[in-house]
Amino acid sequence: MIRRLATIAVAVVGGVTLTATPAVQAQTATQTVTFQGRTIDMSRVWATAQVCSVESASQVTCFASEAEYRRTSGLSRGSTGDYRDCPDGYGCIWQGANFQGRRLQFKDKGTHSLSKYSFRDQASSAFNNRSPGHGAFYLIDQKAGRPDPRYMLGTWQYVSNLAKSGWNDRADKVGI
Repeated sequence: MIRRLATIAVAVVGGVTLTATPAVQAQTATQTVTFQGRTIDMSRVWATAQVCSVESASQVTCFASEAEYRRTSGLSRGSTGDYRDCPDGYGCIWQGANFQGRRLQFKDKGTHSLSKYSFRDQASSAFNNRSPGHGAFYLIDQKAGRPDPRYMLGTWQYVSNLAKSGWNDRADKVGI
């Protein structure tokens, strides 16, 4: 803190205007997972993963396909290719409209940065598959210096095309 104040004081004496930004802002959180025998940094690439499930901050699992996810998770029902692919108790977002493309699903309560999963500004459809009494699922558009706008999905609410509401590719975080 003293070094930071000294730097600002020197800059002011020298006639330079500085805008101090917290060091945390410069850091990008990462999430590594083991996928098909190798470790991938999800903040950079998903490799060929199509479904990634966030059970908790320390437990994230990725799958090459919906079929692999269902088989590994012991789900008997086959893929529907729509919002019903989001498992019970989760909030899900898809990269494409109409529940197509990569899917990222969250079970763990809290606010989750989508940058950590290489999904910032990429959600085009969403579904809150949480039962009544378990809360809403929020898409959050982070704004510097202003309140963060939120798009709320109530229990069992889905949106097949976020472009219709002006929220396509806007979510920076999700809250559950």
